[in-house]
Amino acid sequence: MEKRKSEDLISIAEAIREFGIGRGTIFKAMDDGVLKRYRRGGDRSVYLSRKAIVAWRSFKEEKGR
Repeated sequence: MEKRKSEDLISIAEAIREFGIGRGTIFKAMDDGVLKRYRRGGDRSVYLSRKAIVAWRSFKEEKGR
């Protein structure tokens, strides 16, 4: 598992509040491999990288037309 600074990691509930993302959208992104899940030993909560969410939510160039 990749090491992350704990200040970069936020809970799913924090991500919902901070970014206005739906819980289902977050879980779909995790299932699709777009967002990685992190856990702390002895803690059942799932954490996400704030930087990864920002990158995922940012504008991207669209190919095509």
